[in-house]
Amino acid sequence: MRTALLTFLALLVVSAPAQAASVKVTWPSDREVKPGDEVAVTVKAQRKVQVSVVRTNAAGKPIARVAKRSLKAGTLKAKLAAAGTYAVRVDDGARVRSRAVKAVAPPEPPAPVTPPAAKAPSPWDCAPATVKTVDVQFAITTIRPGEIKPYSIVNTSDGCWAVGLGYGLEAQQPDGTWQPVPWQQPVPSIAFLFSKGAVFTKVLSVAADAAPGKYRLFEEGAATWPEFEVVA
Repeated sequence: MRTALLTFLALLVVSAPAQAASVKVTWPSDREVKPGDEVAVTVKAQRKVQVSVVRTNAAGKPIARVAKRSLKAGTLKAKLAAAGTYAVRVDDGARVRSRAVKAVAPPEPPAPVTPPAAKAPSPWDCAPATVKTVDVQFAITTIRPGEIKPYSIVNTSDGCWAVGLGYGLEAQQPDGTWQPVPWQQPVPSIAFLFSKGAVFTKVLSVAADAAPGKYRLFEEGAATWPEFEVVA
């Protein structure tokens, strides 16, 4: 009797991994998609398994079910309607396997900095620039929320153009992309004649509730956008 019981237990130990290994899973090909894209997972098993797609929080814990089916051989498809983190899960009764998928919204292009309407430079002062190019001089690497820092731009183009006090700011997202900052940056509606080789000083203002992280300064015609850190 004891020998038979030991043999039965040994068979259970051996059969569980074999049963789990008998499930063939074809996971989604991409781990990062756009909101609205569809993901698909295909299984082939000896018996039915539970296949599901769930939305997860930042820690990977399921918070909402997107789709679920019991399949022996087939494909579950699900549309990831919103940006966020998801998990494709296959439960064969012995273990749960999963594959993380992110739905990431494509970054929006930086908002163009359009100088306010201004009187065109006089022809006898200098010829209008054919292509606007500037060199941004901003040596600051860190700044605190609520601080105001000056910076300069140098007209490296071939002529004059009107320059305003506006500028663009973008914040780096956790996934490495850049997005325009959420706070407003009101500036006086005024423009100045910017002659060839001239240096124009502007003021960068960081909101008092700006989140710590990496930011970059955007200027029209600049070849590079200076990056800096907002620190608490």
